[in-house]
Amino acid sequence: MEDLEYVFKKFDANGDGKISASELGSMMKSLGQPATEEELKKLIREVDSDGDGHINLEEFTELNTKDVDPDEVLENLKDAFSIFDLDGNGSITAEELKMVMASLGDACSIEECRKMIAGVDGNGDGMINFDEFQIMMTGNMNK
Repeated sequence: MEDLEYVFKKFDANGDGKISASELGSMMKSLGQPATEEELKKLIREVDSDGDGHINLEEFTELNTKDVDPDEVLENLKDAFSIFDLDGNGSITAEELKMVMASLGDACSIEECRKMIAGVDGNGDGMINFDEFQIMMTGNMNK
């Protein structure tokens, strides 16, 4: 749950406790998934249970936990992994992690990136492969 709150706060750029269409658009663009204003409004309408035109933490949590299809989760993880794996070689290096984090507005040093990688680097090669990425993101080893 705290992971979802962390992600929510990344989307909520102005810190007002809700995600607007423009905040959603900025984050999607930085993840390589630009959307039109109409697409963004439609996405928000689909999860905006209180009808205020924004996504609050409760709605965001519901969106990310209800009726989760394992195949869809795996596809989403693969898509996310490919965003971090800049050279497409199947591993995420500290340098790649640093570049992607900076593009998301969360700059960190190369040493901090190495520490993040070390926390999930099961085979000790200094990089994150997809299995390690999956464990990091979901906390389990389902393939």
